[in-house]
Order: sequence, then structure tokens, then C-alpha cells
Amino acid sequence: MQERVKSNYLKEDQSHCIGYEILDITGEFILKKLGGLPEEDKHCAFLSADALQEALTDYMIKPKSKKTERQF
Repeated sequence: MQERVKSNYLKEDQSHCIGYEILDITGEFILKKLGGLPEEDKHCAFLSADALQEALTDYMIKPKSKKTERQF
């Protein structure tokens, strides 16, 4: 439950990021926003930041599917 609360807090905070600011989210940023994590869990912040950056890269690089294109 506590992780869900932390996750929701981070999502709310990210909603204030606009444009390319989301590309600057790092493991350190996540740790700071969460107020830190136990030493044995700090790597999770970096894993989540890496996953976010990979997802954003995929989203920006991969072509849009034909379903999202307007048909005229």
C-alpha cells in the first residue's frame, strides 16, 4: 500500500512536467521526491527512471500506428 501511495505521489508530481522536462527525470530526482528510500531499495528509483526514459524513447522514435492517423 505504501508503494502505491508513493507511486501516486510521483505521478501527480510528474503531471506538472511539460514538454521535454520529463526527459530530465532521474533516479536522484525520484529519490528526492520520495524523501529517500532505504539503502537496499535505492536502486529501484534508478530502475524506474531508466524504464521511464526507455519508454519515452520508444514512444518518440517508433512510428505512430495507422490506427491513430486520421482517415480522409
